[in-house]
Amino acid sequence: MTQPPRLVPLVAVALLSVVASDRPRAQDSADRADQSCDRVQCYQPGSFPVTLDDGRQANFDLKVVFPIVKKDSVSMLPGNTVFVKGSVVEGKLVNLSVIEKPADLKDVLQIRMWQEPGKADTYLVVTNHFHENVKYAAAMLFPQAEEFHSTSSCAVLGNGRSGYEHWPYAIFQLVLSDFALQGAELPCY
Repeated sequence: MTQPPRLVPLVAVALLSVVASDRPRAQDSADRADQSCDRVQCYQPGSFPVTLDDGRQANFDLKVVFPIVKKDSVSMLPGNTVFVKGSVVEGKLVNLSVIEKPADLKDVLQIRMWQEPGKADTYLVVTNHFHENVKYAAAMLFPQAEEFHSTSSCAVLGNGRSGYEHWPYAIFQLVLSDFALQGAELPCY
């Protein structure tokens, strides 16, 4: 699986403080991101907590907005739930977008990432409201890491069923990509 090339810089920019000499350029970037977020849902600047592997609580500050969905990849941060809709083209789920929770969940993925209070373990649940099974690839970014690492994921049964993933350590960000609809196959990668 290839790493999402543009997400690493976005996260790095989001976590770094802006130095005085970079303020005009950073403001231009933030203005462009705000305009982009008029069309797609984004994570907004602010602080969010992550329990680290040693049990300490760390607050990460997002300094700029960045899109939840970019190039058919879904970026997840701990404590967030998103609803994702897309088009099916040749068995692949493309043209992804984040939507508000719909009254009718048909053909929607509900994705939630979290940590239990005081625990470093990271959890992901994907509820698949498509009729077919859905498979996806996953990459994770550890707190204070600079690059993503591939991780395993298993296909999720259709018709409103859920697939759970668990990692016994802290994860700052998950990026889910390469969504595909499958028949009876339930592979784990």
